[in-house]
Amino acid sequence: MKVYLATSGYPGEYGYQLLHAFENMTDAEAYELADNVLEMDVHQGPVEVRHRYVVAWVKDHNQSPTLQTYPASFDDRPDEDDTSGFMVRFKTWDKDRAKAKHDEQFAAFVAERERRAAEACAPTGRFDVQVWYEQNDGTAVLRTPMHTTKEHFEVPRDRITDQAGLPRGETIHGRWFSVQTCTFTEMDGFVVCTDPNVGALATEETYATFAKRVMS
Repeated sequence: MKVYLATSGYPGEYGYQLLHAFENMTDAEAYELADNVLEMDVHQGPVEVRHRYVVAWVKDHNQSPTLQTYPASFDDRPDEDDTSGFMVRFKTWDKDRAKAKHDEQFAAFVAERERRAAEACAPTGRFDVQVWYEQNDGTAVLRTPMHTTKEHFEVPRDRITDQAGLPRGETIHGRWFSVQTCTFTEMDGFVVCTDPNVGALATEETYATFAKRVMS
């Protein structure tokens, strides 16, 4: 059995209301105060609520995938892939399948970042990074062609100073370093270098254009 709900206003707007329930659609549509009519099933018993899991990722894997959940009325909908936009959204009732899908897409995201990093580093065989700022917990946040500032990429501060031959207490805020190992999750082999935007870099392009090319 279905009912037809006459509503005033629209969802998300202040003052949105459900006005009346009608047995016939024609009566609901004829109600003069209605802006819209919703068709709904009448349940003969309680409705179960479960968590609906959604894994979302950008098709070119240029952003880290996300895993979110929200409570929803449980039904027999199968798993689904929504590919209508520039993002893909995998929806499921099963937590384990959602986690497996997220892990799969995160691995693809990391692999794509590693590929882009290797491609960008190939002409010169080196990567240059800058210490964005130093933290009180003994780590330093780096600006790199592989990571956005939102990703907040951290390495131990002492690793940088020890490998670069600098005193541990020396301020490294804003300093530039070349690194021998550069992946999405790890950086090692720090050597002091000059600001690539000023000159004296092995690469011919500036950090800004370098980063833009890698991240595009």
